[in-house]
Amino acid sequence: MRSSHDRKTTILKIIIFGLLCISIITLIFLFQQNKPKEITFSEFQTMLNKNEITKITYDDMNDADLIATTIYHNDVKFPNPNSPTFKEEMLNKNIVFTQSITRKIAAKLKLVSLIFSLLIAVFTLIIIVKMYSPSLSRGFKVNKKNVGDIRFKDIAGNKEAIKELKTIYNIIKNVDNYKKQNIRLPKGIILYGDPGVGKTLLAKALANESNTPFFYVNGSDFGDKFAGVGKAKVDKIFSKARKEKSAIVFIDEIDAIGIKRTGGGAVETDRSNTLNAILVEMDGFNKRGNIFVMASTNRLEELDPALTRKGRFDKLIKISKPNLEERIAILKLYMKNKKFSEDVDIKNLAQEIIGFTGADIETLINEAAIISIESEKDFIDKEDIEEALYKVLTNGNKRAITSNNEEKRIIAWHEAAHAVANKAFNVDIVNRVTIIPSSSGIGGFTSTYSENDKFLYSKDYLISKIKVLYAGRIGEILSNSQKEVITTGARDDIKKATDMIKKMISEYGMGENGLLDAVELTNDNKILLEESKKMSQEIYNDTFSTLRDNIKIIQELANLLLEKETIYREDIDNIFDKYNI
Repeated sequence: MRSSHDRKTTILKIIIFGLLCISIITLIFLFQQNKPKEITFSEFQTMLNKNEITKITYDDMNDADLIATTIYHNDVKFPNPNSPTFKEEMLNKNIVFTQSITRKIAAKLKLVSLIFSLLIAVFTLIIIVKMYSPSLSRGFKVNKKNVGDIRFKDIAGNKEAIKELKTIYNIIKNVDNYKKQNIRLPKGIILYGDPGVGKTLLAKALANESNTPFFYVNGSDFGDKFAGVGKAKVDKIFSKARKEKSAIVFIDEIDAIGIKRTGGGAVETDRSNTLNAILVEMDGFNKRGNIFVMASTNRLEELDPALTRKGRFDKLIKISKPNLEERIAILKLYMKNKKFSEDVDIKNLAQEIIGFTGADIETLINEAAIISIESEKDFIDKEDIEEALYKVLTNGNKRAITSNNEEKRIIAWHEAAHAVANKAFNVDIVNRVTIIPSSSGIGGFTSTYSENDKFLYSKDYLISKIKVLYAGRIGEILSNSQKEVITTGARDDIKKATDMIKKMISEYGMGENGLLDAVELTNDNKILLEESKKMSQEIYNDTFSTLRDNIKIIQELANLLLEKETIYREDIDNIFDKYNI
């Protein structure tokens, strides 16, 4: 059933449309009237002799021409003969002779009509602007958001972040006690971290724990095509929040308006005004009530320094991706109330999904459940998990495998070489290898995981990771002993390896210059290029030598891939054990 507001809006739109149509029709009528056809006096006489003229009209403001109306209901203009007997002659022929409205009066009427039409157009434009400008109409509404019943106990992982937020909870519940001790309270809190780590979820949990009204707004909501709208929205949000005894205002993705200011352009100016409005509100918190402002961002380093200085968003809480223990806890949380087969090992799965966020894990389990239902199974098994994991890792971009047998063979050797390099250089555990195309690279995919989470990387480990990346190209070369095979399939591998080498030399102090950044000292990129080329060639040569010595293992894995298209850890380990690698 439509609301009264919706009906009023519909009626208003109909009225606006009608007024617009009237103004357009009037303007067309005024400027596109048909002018009489001009003829000579002799042509007029011919028509007169044929009895084709019914009426003649003259204008006292224009005695040079006369207008004749024909039996065909059209007008023609002809020169006035200026004969004293002309009118009498026409009357004798039963032709009506009339006087028109003067041109002066007609011009005035035309001007009045034009002004009326323009006023209608301006009035219509004003109403349209009001209808579609959120700050001037109904577009932007601020209400307390329903945050569900999520609590800290329902969130797996992020123990340190939860500990910090519990301190904020104590402040919210006992704010007067803190003020009595002359403690400077945090005015703003920024939760920062990768997308999907649970920043918004933690903010909602804090609101529930403290039983505090929660006002949610996305940073992009402040943007608008009309200047000043962002500032008006800020005023509206905080005006609502101040009506509560205490409140949490949560600005999601604050980087949409809070990036470093450069001082150029109208959009930049409006965004700066919006940001200033938020900062002014935060400066006046002690006078305006107990409002806690929280924000989230994926790009802390890009925020304007004015936001993060003391007295503004002075509490920064990092929300990290879950470690192994936390991934196990998150898996158990999302696997609850779902049936799984005994072949699903939670710890192995947690090891395999290193780097996954809580949102990624939820997507994985949900996708596996969907696959299981579509397969008409009574439970979710390892196969469902594997297929779901592949979809998540490749962003669902699963394409048909190539029908070209030679390309398929090269892809198999490429991926098999990645797998052997992981084992030979003791990098990561190979869990799955496939030649089914994904979103990038040559088309296949090698899935690996580490037994333990790593936070510090040694030089040897980074070199081994580069060797694994180079292994794909080397696998292609080893696939044909008759001629050298080089394809575009290693594009992504080369890009990643190059970036790692650059960072090792210029950022990590792992190059020949040790702890010195030669480029920073000399501003000469040639030094970086030469050292990078040298390091790259040494790593490549070592990788090529090792893989050439293990070519039989690569060949057997490649043949198995051509047969099955996807192989898993059990088959892979059996081949590795067979050759005692």
